[in-house]
Amino acid sequence: MSYNITVNEGRPNQTVTKIWNTTQFEASNSAHDDEYVFVDVPVEMNATSTSRYSTSRVALAALRRFVDPLIEGTYEKQYTIINFSSDWAEGMYNARLNLPSWINRFSTSLTNEVRLHGSVRDKQRHQYSGQAYKIAQMIIVEWKWLLFPTGLIIISVYYLFHTIIRGARDGISVWKSDSLPMLFCRIDASILARVGDGMDVPNGLDNAVGEVKVCLLREDDGDWVFKPIESEESSSESDSD
Repeated sequence: MSYNITVNEGRPNQTVTKIWNTTQFEASNSAHDDEYVFVDVPVEMNATSTSRYSTSRVALAALRRFVDPLIEGTYEKQYTIINFSSDWAEGMYNARLNLPSWINRFSTSLTNEVRLHGSVRDKQRHQYSGQAYKIAQMIIVEWKWLLFPTGLIIISVYYLFHTIIRGARDGISVWKSDSLPMLFCRIDASILARVGDGMDVPNGLDNAVGEVKVCLLREDDGDWVFKPIESEESSSESDSD
């Protein structure tokens, strides 16, 4: 028999792929005793050309002596009650509609016993033809998704240095993040009028002018003034009129 053997999560599973039972008797000599050698083994069974599979005549005789009494039995049937002389007789009776399948399972069990407890003549040769597979972890890298955040970082760094270089070239002083220049900027009178007593009550300033949008403008006298955006738009419209 040839098998397809798989191991999944430590659990072995085997299926029979082909059965071959053509043998040839060879008399004993200095190399072996009387035995039956399997000949003309098909290539798809993946047996190497140097392998020699056989079973001794003595082993077959012992197997016959063991099996013959087991498969001989009787049964007695009275109405719906059946009495069997042995469990083997009952098993063969239950398999009478598909006896070849029962014989196939029985021969497979014998083959498994030989595989588990049989002896290998050459202890150094354990090679077999065929294919073997092993499940292993595999990491697949999608480079496009790795390049996407890298590209964003490169673009951000380029934009940062571009802004710094352009500001240095134009002579622009970066001071908007500094709190000290804010002390020297005036606030438009209309915004101050809205404050009222907002500084005397909790959250007064937020309620009075927290939603006012302002812009920092430079007046003709050179002072920087925070002016409401609405007033700036209205003054621009009046100038255009």
